[in-house]
Amino acid sequence: MKSFRLQLPTRVRFGLDCISELPGLVALWGGVALVVTDQELAHRTDIPDRVLTQLREYGVETACFSEVSCNPRLATVRRGRDAARRHQCRVIVGLGGGSALDAAKGIAAPDSTRDALPLIAVPTTAGSGSEVTPYAVFTVSRDARIHKEIHTDPSLYPHLALLDPRLTVTAPPAVTIDSGLDALTHALESYTSRRSRAVTTVLAEEAVRRIITALPAAYRQPRDLRARTSLLYASLLAGMCISQTGTTIVHSLSYPLTCELGLSHGRANAILLPVVCDYNAPADIPRFARLACLFHPEASQLRPVEAARRLGTLIRRFLRKLDLPACLPGTPPSEEDLARFASGTLTSERRLTSNPRRPTESDLQSIYRRLFSPSTPPESQGHS
Repeated sequence: MKSFRLQLPTRVRFGLDCISELPGLVALWGGVALVVTDQELAHRTDIPDRVLTQLREYGVETACFSEVSCNPRLATVRRGRDAARRHQCRVIVGLGGGSALDAAKGIAAPDSTRDALPLIAVPTTAGSGSEVTPYAVFTVSRDARIHKEIHTDPSLYPHLALLDPRLTVTAPPAVTIDSGLDALTHALESYTSRRSRAVTTVLAEEAVRRIITALPAAYRQPRDLRARTSLLYASLLAGMCISQTGTTIVHSLSYPLTCELGLSHGRANAILLPVVCDYNAPADIPRFARLACLFHPEASQLRPVEAARRLGTLIRRFLRKLDLPACLPGTPPSEEDLARFASGTLTSERRLTSNPRRPTESDLQSIYRRLFSPSTPPESQGHS
């Protein structure tokens, strides 16, 4: 077994109704707590109000920052920092999906005027894994276009993650799917990454097994607590995986689809996943064959090379269970835009070197084209 390093500084508490522990945990830091949440959650559910009430009844002084939107901007983070200073907050509570947790990370992170504030992450969706990663993704405007900016630093690990599956029950079907597919993408990218290691392989396999079963169940029966619990646990495992290995080119390729074509992050990942697996499979036949067996046990009866080549098809079959289309609708972007998308992906060196195959700009353009034409055969099955 190869040697490896493992850093998981976030303390995790997982279980039904563990949200009841939040007031006592927040009180350990004293002072004012800033609850960072998103507009949609506050509008759709009473979760933020219930959490604020629990804290106040316990005697914790609180303030609320609910200006976070999907794909949060750095300007929002700056306003949140101003709110934390204005209320002299001593601890940050991130409450919501990946966007709210990322914004809370940015607000809690150290800056030129103060040290980092302790952060408690409370996810209400099962997907981003942000509660156990050192990453935060923000939207910025540059060159008259929208871009994703990825921040990576150990200070972005939350101090504590509190995962209560009951908080995910109210997630709408679209959010459940998008979040779950993000978690699936994390697990598959970590599993196939050149930076994968024995411990992340085990965690990723378990995450994939659970998502394959739990995500369709949670989609069809939103109040199925068994499915919700399994899905949130899988998301946690997948987050732990990428905290060690990072992601590969699926995430890099997804950002233009979100920023310029308006797809949600989870949907963008999902539509890319089978196409990228078609491209990557020849680089690691045994590993992609094992993944195929997770999606369909009968793949174990095939020769490894055949099983590996079938993985993309099996993922597409899984996506159909979630009523997702096989390709992106509408007119494909121009060749000029596709070239620009591909060129932007080539700037993410870490993801390129983590990917099983080293893609060229032409390879990446071909992947983008196939998103709009699923009948197009995969590119050359040889190694690049």
